Amino acid sequence: MDSRGVTGGDAPLVSVVVVTFNSAADLPSLLGGIDRHSRLAHEIVIVDNASTDGTREVLASLESKPGHRIVRNAVNQGYSRAANQGVAASRGRIVVFLNPDTRVPPGWDVAMAAHLRPGVGAVGPVSNYVAAEQKIERHLPRALPPRIDFAELAAIVRDANRGRSHPTRLLIGFCLMVPRAVLDRLGGFDEDLFLGNDDLEFSLRVRRAGLDLVVATDVFVFHRGQVSFSSRPRAETDRLVQDSTDRLYEKLERVYGAGRVPSGRELWGIEWFRPTRTTAAKPDAIEVAGRPPRVSIVIPVHDQLECTSLCLESVERFTPGDVEIVVVDNGSRDGTAELLAANRRVRVVTNPSNRGFPAAANQGVGAARGDVIVLLNNDTVVTEGWLARLESALDASPDTGIAGPLTNRIRGLQQDPDATYSTLDAMHEYAAALARKNAGQTVEVSQVMGFCMAIRRRSFVELGGFDERFGIGNYDDDDLCLRARRGGIRIRIALDAFVHHFGSRTFAAIVEDYDGLLERNRRLFEEKWKGQCPGSSQAPASSEGVARPESRPTSQGPPAATGA
Repeated sequence: MDSRGVTGGDAPLVSVVVVTFNSAADLPSLLGGIDRHSRLAHEIVIVDNASTDGTREVLASLESKPGHRIVRNAVNQGYSRAANQGVAASRGRIVVFLNPDTRVPPGWDVAMAAHLRPGVGAVGPVSNYVAAEQKIERHLPRALPPRIDFAELAAIVRDANRGRSHPTRLLIGFCLMVPRAVLDRLGGFDEDLFLGNDDLEFSLRVRRAGLDLVVATDVFVFHRGQVSFSSRPRAETDRLVQDSTDRLYEKLERVYGAGRVPSGRELWGIEWFRPTRTTAAKPDAIEVAGRPPRVSIVIPVHDQLECTSLCLESVERFTPGDVEIVVVDNGSRDGTAELLAANRRVRVVTNPSNRGFPAAANQGVGAARGDVIVLLNNDTVVTEGWLARLESALDASPDTGIAGPLTNRIRGLQQDPDATYSTLDAMHEYAAALARKNAGQTVEVSQVMGFCMAIRRRSFVELGGFDERFGIGNYDDDDLCLRARRGGIRIRIALDAFVHHFGSRTFAAIVEDYDGLLERNRRLFEEKWKGQCPGSSQAPASSEGVARPESRPTSQGPPAATGA
């Protein structure tokens, strides 16, 4: 069998990208194993980073072998750039990044590809030399003897976990399977990271795009580990890895704010992410005016000058304390830009065209500095005490991460049928009466809508923000909340908070076929989540489930089975 696999043909389904650096001792075994044990039509693309140990002689012997492509670099380009070169030279619909010091078992490619269901951005196997959720010990039914044959161990893993996958926050790059469509959408590895941390950055970027990372617990890939590293002086590789760590930290600060980046354990479940260059100041060196705000209110806007003006007036009137307002202007042409420029309390992010709500919201959170983010539509009017009540709902339990208010116009459980006022003055009176009536009460639900959503910054970034595939908007909030619940984050409505919602003003102005937009995004949502809910082959319903109202203090039992 040649390297194109059992189906042959000119268009491989899988492109295996192998980056080599002084890999002569391992490369023949890896390539032979790929050819013997792969079942899908494939090609092998090898990118050599200026090896000096005989690797180039091994590659010369492969020049005429079908299904092999060789890219030679005159100087070491670093792993990320070389891997991206391999992708550019490849043709498969699926790309697998595979280290030279690995060994694959029979049928490894078919078994891993089986986990690439809709909504999955990348898949990795279990292994002997790996960290976090991919450690083989976490997925074995029994203890293993001190010594065991590779083939026997791969068979044990396959038979014990056939068809099973495990969600994770991090996939290590020694063996990583990614659909080409995901690489086309997100880009490849970050070329600023010369050696190391590329898989951390890529994993976080996949999650920020609303896609899942999964461990194929039924596939074992052997990994010797750090072989290329050991071919160079330890001090040199340590310096390069630390430089990549510091560069990644600088990028994370742009998302979380200076000195506010979560630990490696919080981001990926690891301990080794330890930057040396940070911009965190000592507490006694921070001026009060320079402290990050407690809350950031993020408001995406596109035209609708009158609505935006009313919204900002209400926020400034009824939101005292340590908050900032970040407005993302999606290419407004009706005087909104001038209104924002004249408002000294507002920080503005400007887009030349309308990027849609999900992308603008993600931008706004990236520019914001608060520990709590409130995403607010510009066709809303907030009321006295609204923010404090949302924050109180977030504090209802340690695992509550998202909260929303009641309103007059929305689909689902947040719509208050008694909100029948006819003027904004009457609305404020109604909101005050509701606050007294329901003081301190929350209710757990399966989702809240994005017209007004309070979410902890860390939760938002952990979830990857809104999925920008939903374009202009709709179903992006359903998707975010579903991912939150899958991650163990509780969601609540603050029954004593009320925000008026004019409803769909921006959509009505820019979308001719609003029903068509809803239908397209509904299909996208269902396709993404089809078959991913335990016990069901159907996509989750978007209608909200609900638990009992709660007044604090209250004991917290397990959440009710709500929604999907």
